[in-house]
Amino acid sequence: MLATQNNPLVGLLLVTRALLTSTAEASSPDAIKKHQQEVLNRCLKASGLKDPKPVGTIIIFGNDVGYDALMVRGNYPQSHMNNQMGQSLCLFNRRTRQAYVSDASQRNRYTSNRSGVQFNYPTGFLVESKSSSGTGDDRSLEWIDLWTQRDYDGIKSNRTPSELPPNVSVSVQQNPRRLALKEWVMQNNQFASPQRFRPVKVAGTNAIAFQSTGLYEYENVALTKPNSSDVIVIRLDKVGMPENDAVYRPAFQQILASLQFSQ
Repeated sequence: MLATQNNPLVGLLLVTRALLTSTAEASSPDAIKKHQQEVLNRCLKASGLKDPKPVGTIIIFGNDVGYDALMVRGNYPQSHMNNQMGQSLCLFNRRTRQAYVSDASQRNRYTSNRSGVQFNYPTGFLVESKSSSGTGDDRSLEWIDLWTQRDYDGIKSNRTPSELPPNVSVSVQQNPRRLALKEWVMQNNQFASPQRFRPVKVAGTNAIAFQSTGLYEYENVALTKPNSSDVIVIRLDKVGMPENDAVYRPAFQQILASLQFSQ
């Protein structure tokens, strides 16, 4: 089930559709609870697994991002699978009220020996890790890029423009003064015009999602690494063309849904 440049939803199962929840409704506790229940119900149904159950909590991003994510686990229904356990990543589109799932067995697992960061990413993507960049408080201890095979080949063969194409990245950055996450973002030079901050939960940890600008438009999620002052930033670069931006979104969401720490 490979996400490709020409068709980013290959291998994804389309299910369900409902009316868009209004902004006013979405702000009430009852509406939020109702929305979370809808995401849960539709993702469990979309998984196609027997006795499906959620893995962790729903990652809620809100209408600005337009997607929520949930991992689902259950047994494969096919007789030849002998009741084996399977896992699916569900992406819930807030605009269309549709749920898309991909079999999580069609993915890879990345573990960093430097930082202990672990996450899943879809088949068809390549991971490239670099250590120590920048200076002072803006210094990154590790920078992990995810590329499609096509983009990676273009970069290595110098077929790409002077600027690198948009992608997904995970970075481990210093926060020696142990600033609160929002304050750390506001004082970090890499985030131009940060805005639309909202709380989210990733890897069981309180995090913040926000948008920023620069060469591209960026969706960012920042959280403090457990038992450390370091900050983990997961970033999705966007060029404003849905057909291009959608290529990397499944990787972005899968990282957020599966992020763990080994040290």
